[in-house]
Amino acid sequence: ALFFYNLMIWTALRQSYLLSYCGMLVAIMVYAVSSSGLLPGLMPDLANNDRLRINYLSLSLVACFALAFARTFIEPHIFTRGMRLAATAVGAQMLVLGLSFALLAPWQIKLLDNLYFASFGIGLAYLALAFVRGVRAGSIYTRLYVLSWSAPLLLSAVRVAHGFGLVPQ
Repeated sequence: ALFFYNLMIWTALRQSYLLSYCGMLVAIMVYAVSSSGLLPGLMPDLANNDRLRINYLSLSLVACFALAFARTFIEPHIFTRGMRLAATAVGAQMLVLGLSFALLAPWQIKLLDNLYFASFGIGLAYLALAFVRGVRAGSIYTRLYVLSWSAPLLLSAVRVAHGFGLVPQ
């Protein structure tokens, strides 16, 4: 329902952040299905490693769409040309590493896993930089974004720290 609601709002307003949000919702739904018991129930012959590949790839897509959402929701003047290029590079490396894990695991799984978590750390650092720039510039949208997204971003940071063994299970 949330996906269709935002898609309909996009048809009326044509705000690009709504498409990013819709993409993120679809990726989150794929992750929810693959990380819950639903996917094995629908596809009992699916190997657990394949389910994990779907998890990694869908989370990469969530992160890419989240970056795109931030870039299109927060006022454009917050993002310098270099920051726009960096957003593209950060999103691309997250997607490439998610695809790499999905295609190559279990080959070099520890390396792939570390690179995957590092890419999320870079993405979080990029967003932190954008938030600092936005707050310093007095951006109302940045403050709203930080307030609304602080819990998911904090949990993402904890998950990255766990991926590197800095936080226990």
